[in-house]
Amino acid sequence: MARRQAELVAEYGEWGAERKRADFVAIGVKPFSVLSYHNRFFTQTRDAFVQGAYYPALLSACALGERTLNHLVLDLRDDYADTPEHAAVAADRAFSNWRLMIATLEAWQVLDQEVVDLFRTLSRLRNRAVHFNPATYVSARDDALAAITCLRDIVEKQFGAFGRSAGTFRVRSERASSGMRSRWTRSSESSSPRAPFMSAPCIRCG
Repeated sequence: MARRQAELVAEYGEWGAERKRADFVAIGVKPFSVLSYHNRFFTQTRDAFVQGAYYPALLSACALGERTLNHLVLDLRDDYADTPEHAAVAADRAFSNWRLMIATLEAWQVLDQEVVDLFRTLSRLRNRAVHFNPATYVSARDDALAAITCLRDIVEKQFGAFGRSAGTFRVRSERASSGMRSRWTRSSESSSPRAPFMSAPCIRCG
């Protein structure tokens, strides 16, 4: 315990060490995502919270949630071209409409229902943080903690290397004319008829 506390002080600084320790404990264990784009930015989000930068931590957790939804929709949409939802997401290069992205992924049965609910909770936190709300001055820490916890649970349940969803994603690679290309495919082992898989080039620690 003493060694770990010394490591925290070395990493985050001596000033406000007790508060930093309490915040580090509050955000819990960092999940490892099998998809690289969660890991580096999520670490930065957690670090901001521990340093006491609660509003930046809140916004970054929400932004990472939006990036995750965009990755899923953009990477998967070609495989769902035969679905009614495809037309609404067929052309844009990026999306900011959480309701559309969540509903689309839900209809495609890409996300577990629990993860759908977590994304909707994170969306509400995002709207409250981004749009002017005087209460945010008081609730920034609580909202940031809620957003980070929500994002942590999303990563752990949908993309985690361990636990209930471990193995939801497997890997294969496909060589395109321009080099290695990311590709999602379906699982014959999954209960979902359209479960996504991510290719090896995208799996890094980030």
